[in-house]
Amino acid sequence: MLNKDGGIDEYVYAVDQQSISLADALWLCSSIFSKHKSKKDNKKIFLFTNNDEPHSKFSNKQKQAEKRIGDLQDGNVSIFLFPIGEAFDTSKVYQELLMSNEYGSILSGSMTADELLSKICRKGQKKRPVANLVFNVDSNTKFGVKLYNLIRPAPTPKRMQLDKRTNEIVKSVTTKFNAETAETLLPSELMKSTIVSGEKVRLDKNDLTSLKSKFAVGFTLLGFKPIEKLKFHLYLSPASFIYPDEDLVKGSRVLFGVLMDRCQVRGFAPLCILKCTAATKPRIVALLPNAEQDPEQPSVFGFHVIYLPFLNDVRKFNYGDLVGSTLVLKDERKYVPEVWRADRGQIDAAVAIVKKLSSKTSYTPAQFEDPALHTKWKTLEGLALGREDVESVDDLALPDCDCIDRRLGQRSTIFSDLVFPLGYQSRNFQASILTPRDPQHEATVEDAARNGWLDKMKVDILKGYLSNQGVHGVSKMKKAECIQNIKLHLNLK
Repeated sequence: MLNKDGGIDEYVYAVDQQSISLADALWLCSSIFSKHKSKKDNKKIFLFTNNDEPHSKFSNKQKQAEKRIGDLQDGNVSIFLFPIGEAFDTSKVYQELLMSNEYGSILSGSMTADELLSKICRKGQKKRPVANLVFNVDSNTKFGVKLYNLIRPAPTPKRMQLDKRTNEIVKSVTTKFNAETAETLLPSELMKSTIVSGEKVRLDKNDLTSLKSKFAVGFTLLGFKPIEKLKFHLYLSPASFIYPDEDLVKGSRVLFGVLMDRCQVRGFAPLCILKCTAATKPRIVALLPNAEQDPEQPSVFGFHVIYLPFLNDVRKFNYGDLVGSTLVLKDERKYVPEVWRADRGQIDAAVAIVKKLSSKTSYTPAQFEDPALHTKWKTLEGLALGREDVESVDDLALPDCDCIDRRLGQRSTIFSDLVFPLGYQSRNFQASILTPRDPQHEATVEDAARNGWLDKMKVDILKGYLSNQGVHGVSKMKKAECIQNIKLHLNLK
């Protein structure tokens, strides 16, 4: 069995099938759980087997196993059965045996190691709720919900500072002192302040507590809004998910189910004030009923929590400063700025590029792995195994430029010529690429072309020469393409 440090303490095995007792295995798991009293741990049992009938029905071993499963169920232990092989028949023993297993499940049979590892990784992730909150419909009606974060950045191993001499962990201690007297200050002697109109306003602990206690912790219903009124540009942060919590308030599933059913039928989303803890700021959220149906998984029962911005969160900007504008005389009285807009030819050229590069498949996170995270794990693996070279990780998020060039063809050149005509220079234009005309400089490039050592010159100089000669699309050219275009321009083979 694995210990808390990841090592193996002991293991047991059965000599023959008749000596296998599922109840004894479950009892051993229960005794291991009893040694760890942490309330934050998720207790799970993964049962791997290719034997669909470890003992016959209505036998003493099955009765003992049913009793052990009931005891584990009372201790909030999840049991997941991983059948190995497509011919595994769960109806013989395990379907009836794990019928009362509310937190666990019986998975489909696995034929390959990759498929089995994928299921283990999916079930091994902690599904701990962020908070258990009360949903206040009004002053008299409330029910309990669990708040989950379905999307969050994958954490990397934490870095710790070690003493270079002894390799021991170094603990940091912060001491605050008065800058004028160098006297050490205690936490009770400190106050916080904020600057308002150039003046410091002092706030003690009671003032801060009163400011944070204006809103009740949990969800407070404000009203309802049609789902089509929620605009995509109001997206603020990744959504969370809520699920009814029967342990917090009895009858929560009934009220939650009625609210979700009515919202789905009528197409409305509840608007609420959300405050996760007493120290966090209140947020305005919209609750979208989960309408996605995955044929391979049971339907998820809950609301998606969509975070909405406040007035001060929305930034205003001037389109004229963004794309540029020109002063135009209006009504023969005053000049007003007129924002530059694309004409029909430029729009059609951009639409052609978008259609050509549009993906026919939807985005799936499973296709893209975090290269920084995998590189770090590969580095740690190489150090642990004493390898000299670290295995490289492919960055799947990098674009395939050659494939893009083949699919676009001349569409990108047409778009560049329409949007950036000959002689156009943007405000962010690089002087190193588009250099002013210099007869001596151009003569150097031409001499290098005739003598056959263009490959020894910098690509910026080659691009600058082509730009001064009026060649389009220079910014996307590679060095070999620049050399070829210079030879064509000078009629050289």
